[in-house]
Amino acid sequence: MQEVSKTLTHLEINRAHPQPRPGDFNSTPEFYLASARVDEDRAKAWDSILAAQQVLIRDRWEDDFLDLVDPKKLLGALQAKTRIFNKAPVLRKALLTQAGRDDLVRPPGLEEFRLKMAQLCAITGEPGTRRS
Repeated sequence: MQEVSKTLTHLEINRAHPQPRPGDFNSTPEFYLASARVDEDRAKAWDSILAAQQVLIRDRWEDDFLDLVDPKKLLGALQAKTRIFNKAPVLRKALLTQAGRDDLVRPPGLEEFRLKMAQLCAITGEPGTRRS
């Protein structure tokens, strides 16, 4: 949850305090001064924005954590904690293989896609053939 909080805080900081563009200034020193002011504003806003993001994440975490986390980092953390497989890519391949075999472990979106593809194949005939 901490990593998600930091990522969302960076996004919100960038949205609330965008960096100036060099072309908007008459001189390079003016641009640097404006950039320094933005960086100072970002630093001052960090703690309050982080706290607000943490509240939002805490409220959503149980229902939406799979949408909020970086799946590669999540797999890496899972592999490091369980040590079932020696590398995260090996764990990913095992999970994908199992998802291919067992519809109960497939993510809902993937299963919906598979079912739509099966329906299309049933309408058009055998896979790989075209209907004339």
